[in-house]
Amino acid sequence: MKPYFTRILPIKALQRIYPSRFFQLENCSLSELWNADKETEHMLPSPESKLGNLIHKLIDQVVRGTIKDLVGFENKFDEELEGIEYLWFEKHLIPLRRNIPDFEVKRQHCLNRVKEILNEKRVTSPVGEGKFRRRNGSNVWLESQDLLIGGYIDEINQFGPVLRIIDYKSGSVYDRDKNQLKAEYTTQLKLYAALYYDNFQTWPDELIIKQVDGNEIRVPFSQDECLALFQQAKNKFYYINQLISKNTDASKLATPSPANCKYCTYRPVCNFYHQNMEDISTEWAKVDLYGTLLEREALGNGKERILLQAKNKYYYIRGVSSRHPALNERSLTNIRIYNLSRDTKSNHFMENNTTTIYIDNPQVNR
Repeated sequence: MKPYFTRILPIKALQRIYPSRFFQLENCSLSELWNADKETEHMLPSPESKLGNLIHKLIDQVVRGTIKDLVGFENKFDEELEGIEYLWFEKHLIPLRRNIPDFEVKRQHCLNRVKEILNEKRVTSPVGEGKFRRRNGSNVWLESQDLLIGGYIDEINQFGPVLRIIDYKSGSVYDRDKNQLKAEYTTQLKLYAALYYDNFQTWPDELIIKQVDGNEIRVPFSQDECLALFQQAKNKFYYINQLISKNTDASKLATPSPANCKYCTYRPVCNFYHQNMEDISTEWAKVDLYGTLLEREALGNGKERILLQAKNKYYYIRGVSSRHPALNERSLTNIRIYNLSRDTKSNHFMENNTTTIYIDNPQVNR
């Protein structure tokens, strides 16, 4: 099947719960199961995520000692940036630096953080899964005694009597709506604290989120809430895998809501999202439309304006480029368009650099 046709994705059992992903698993188990499956591709572009993953990867190499100086970092940054793999709906994001408005600002913050790490000279060797446990250092792998929970901790250090667990973040750490630390990050660090206690019977004194500009944010915690979260994660592991083993209806794994679906990159293949999404005036999506393609009009700038009928309403989308392979299909009726921007008139929209078009496959979407 061509990649731009909607399709059914497989659902596989969890192998382990990672602290960095548990918050998402709690919010919508279905999307996180797809994310945990390395063979499952994301369905929508996220240029900021690509840059964030690159920055995190390179900072980790600096901490490990693989990159030893600033020149080496800058060379590696440019090399890795050129080597990023792009899926069919991401090709137009090349070069990435032109598709992220604050690219150079983020790059400079990253350089500043690298300078700080190099000056600290606290580089240690990495230890992978299954190796002996370390109490401190960088990129420390810890797993629970029952092997259900595990993950790499960016840094564990101790200055005098103060034991600190630190997690590096390259993007925004505050919830854009509530103006407080993102719950997914605080949950991650609290699970790290419980993992540390599970391994060494000692609690960290501080949990720290460290941004690429060097700013440190302390995450408050209690031992009881960390242990409760630890047990909650284990219970979730058993619950999800039991549902999967019994071939339970996938609806028990999905939790469609505006907060869970709005930025999910699996929206094109999630029927539960489409069944629950209300009118586009709500907060369900960035603006996703699906319906019948009625007209295509060529514009003077080489792009198109298309007319779509959805739920007995008519929508105009302008600035549609030729980068969408779905539009090359001869027999084209029902389509799904994701990540549109609102235009100046009601029911009028525009393409942006994350807009993606899929063809509705009635054999799997009904």
